[in-house]
Amino acid sequence: MDKEQDQPADFASSNYPQLVRLLDRLDEAKVSYDVKTRPASVRLSVMRRRRRWEVRFAPDGSVEIQRYEAVGEPKRELAVLDEIFTDDE
Repeated sequence: MDKEQDQPADFASSNYPQLVRLLDRLDEAKVSYDVKTRPASVRLSVMRRRRRWEVRFAPDGSVEIQRYEAVGEPKRELAVLDEIFTDDE
């Protein structure tokens, strides 16, 4: 199946080639990643060592990249998960 046929024409003409090149590089390097499609974008989560990247490819050709890095020692207490639900920044 041709990957290009799975995406709308505007996406294919804007940044589909960039996405495919990145996926090929990740596969060659054996780097773990997840792909999620949204109505207006393709999102890629890349995990490596203590870092994670979120990459968003939009049909208009824009690419947004966010990098997250683990700091400090891993926590073992489940109470740390409560931080997810607090409004504090």
